[in-house]
This record gives sequence, C-alpha cells and structure tokens, in this order.
Amino acid sequence: MNYRIQEFWSQYWNRDTDQDLTDEQQWKDSIHIIDSVVQQRPEINIPVVSIDAWREAIRQTKTKTAKGSCGFSKAELNSLPEAALQDLVDI
Repeated sequence: MNYRIQEFWSQYWNRDTDQDLTDEQQWKDSIHIIDSVVQQRPEINIPVVSIDAWREAIRQTKTKTAKGSCGFSKAELNSLPEAALQDLVDI
C-alpha cells in the first residue's frame, strides 16, 4: 500500500528538475503569478482585540467545551500567564 501511495504522489513531489529550481525565468513567472494574486485580494479589517476581551471570551466558554482549532482547552487558556495570553492576542 505504501508503495502505491508513494508511486502516485511522486509524480507531483518529484516533478521539478534541478534546472527548474534554479531557472531564473521559472522564478520570475512564479513571482508574477503571486504578485497578481496578492494585488487582487480584498482588504481585511480586523478589529483590535484586547486581553480583557480574550479573558471574557474564555470566561464565557463552557468548561466541557471541546478544544478549539487552536488545540487549547478552556483550562489550558485559563492557566496561561498574562504574558503568554498577550502574545496570543497580538497574533
């Protein structure tokens, strides 16, 4: 089974040659594509969130709630020191 998976994905993983990776024109083409996508993205305005707002959100979270996509439980968030929580707020 492992062989079949590797066989299938190797066509994608190993598609570029060493020359492709160092060819300046290939990189220019890639950068042009990236630049065009970046210029088309909409501006996202995210309101500034305070550490107090985070503490309130944690407080309102039910104790038996499953961990979020961040992987932290309510108990873990509550146990964070202020500096660590501020780091999360700053992200």
